[in-house]
Amino acid sequence: MKKLLFQEDRPIQTFAIAPTNEHLKKFQKYSRDLGRFFELWKKFESPKGTKKASLAEEKELYDLIKGTQIEARLSLMELYGFLHLPFSAKEQGLAWQWLETMQAIVNDHDLPEPVIKKGTLEALEYSYKALGLHFLFLYRLNKRTEAAYWEKVREELSDEIHKFLKTEVKNIRKKCRNCGSTLSWDYPHGLCNPCYTARFIEYEWDWD
Repeated sequence: MKKLLFQEDRPIQTFAIAPTNEHLKKFQKYSRDLGRFFELWKKFESPKGTKKASLAEEKELYDLIKGTQIEARLSLMELYGFLHLPFSAKEQGLAWQWLETMQAIVNDHDLPEPVIKKGTLEALEYSYKALGLHFLFLYRLNKRTEAAYWEKVREELSDEIHKFLKTEVKNIRKKCRNCGSTLSWDYPHGLCNPCYTARFIEYEWDWD
């Protein structure tokens, strides 16, 4: 970590580009088919020195709602905005949460509450992600009052995660990979001093 923190940043060689609202506005003058937009973006060659955003996760989410009432009832700009929410759509649970929330939006129902699970670090971290996705919807829909309540829940989750991590760190014991004796957490080598010395002496004898 120290090495990473103090090393010099690499010069920027390239940067990513993604569709803007202006691109979408121009496209919707000719078509409302967002699937066609993704096809055109795939064929688009980005200028030299840039890297094209893949939009792979947006496309995966679009495939979930293609031809449904969700696509029919939202404008192209609105739909793309929801597709572009910054969360990990590759996690199936979060993708289904997104879909369920989208169905609630087009049907004018209350947004489904995120599932909060505890007990393990994995469960807590997933719950934090699910809550983060819920926040994205709340702020996009300007539901500030609901967001204030869930902010307290998120703080509680964050505290539990930190407690869990502290407990886990305390339980971690660095051991010598040869004899198994306990080493201090900041010990710089994988062998304790006696094992290292013994191996060094053995190495010298081999040379003799």
